[in-house]
Amino acid sequence: MSKARDLANAGTALTTVSATELGYLDGVTSAVQTQINSKEATLPSQTGNSGKYLTTDGSAKSWGTVSQYALPSQTGNSGKFLTTNGTSESWGSAGLNWTWRARSDSNRQVQGFGTNNSNIYVAVCDAGTLLSSTDSGVTWTSRTSQFGSDRIHSVAFGNGIFVAVGANGLISSSTDGITWTARTSNMSTNRISSVEFLNGNFVAVGDGAAGGTGGITTSTDGITWTKRTTPSGMGTNLLSVAYGNGYYVAVGSLTTTAGCYSTNLSTWTVLPTSVNDSLAYATFQNNQFIVHRGSEAKAFYTGNNPTTGWATLTSTGLGNIAPIGSADDIKNRIAYYDNKYWFTNSNTSNPNLITSNGGAITGTATGLSRAGTSYNLPIFANTGTTYVSFSSILINSTGGIVVADSNGNIYTSF
Repeated sequence: MSKARDLANAGTALTTVSATELGYLDGVTSAVQTQINSKEATLPSQTGNSGKYLTTDGSAKSWGTVSQYALPSQTGNSGKFLTTNGTSESWGSAGLNWTWRARSDSNRQVQGFGTNNSNIYVAVCDAGTLLSSTDSGVTWTSRTSQFGSDRIHSVAFGNGIFVAVGANGLISSSTDGITWTARTSNMSTNRISSVEFLNGNFVAVGDGAAGGTGGITTSTDGITWTKRTTPSGMGTNLLSVAYGNGYYVAVGSLTTTAGCYSTNLSTWTVLPTSVNDSLAYATFQNNQFIVHRGSEAKAFYTGNNPTTGWATLTSTGLGNIAPIGSADDIKNRIAYYDNKYWFTNSNTSNPNLITSNGGAITGTATGLSRAGTSYNLPIFANTGTTYVSFSSILINSTGGIVVADSNGNIYTSF
């Protein structure tokens, strides 16, 4: 009688409601419910139908199946995406979209890039030109570099500071990429070809240390620098330095050997005499040192110990990154990311960005193959059909790419 009480409370007299009407109000009649139930089909069993979906033809329900094609093998397709033409599935490649960002002062050629892997990028150029971006490579502004009109060869970032090095023993540092301060390198007026941040230390290499051998200067903070004594038997200049498995390896021109190594930055020892070519670039990848000769399609490699085991490695495609000018340019033309080498070639009629096959050098591999992918870069025309080549490349920690051509144009693909 709950509904009767509710009706009374609502001001409706109980005597106006018939007994039959109260029967309906106390609940839906079984006859009505039976009619509703008759309209609902019984759900089919899901036993044996895992992964299927419920469908209906308007009268009954059943389990439906999504048509699915066999996925193609991803072997050799690392970094690609799955696509379909409506009939079958295959692996597709995402193209790189390039955006022109800036041009350096007086078309100065960019010698190298540096980044804090966040919002700041730095480009160092000929004739003391230095540009930086504080908005992730979108807007570039010329800065006072402290290099005068001398070429800036290289820039690196570490411990919260940028360090740029160049001709006449010059070093400059900055915490924000905007304001730069000259530092004392202790390299006299000798060229400093390259700087890297390795194992918590800045290591800069170049020309003419004591005894006429190649020069090395190091710093923990990018401000105070210590000149190191390098051994006799190596060439008169160093062009590149790398670190791996407890060893620093610096390479350059050839006398008896083409470089030296150290475990502590203080004491340096010549590389084995089996390394008997001038070398332009060193890196440590896939748990081994790899050093490149820029003027030929050749590299030497070893395991993780630079004191033994160096072997000649003929590379089928590496010659395409041979620089137009001096051999030290190669260090700015090559990058390593996503288990591949990325390099810009020196073909002035069709400059592009090429990747090596995945893995580059592993174990007893016999070559650095250019086989793989060619990503067309924007071509900037000087006059008529004369084109420029690409001089520098940087890949940040998330795969964003910055490149520059020999006329100082900067492009990004983020």
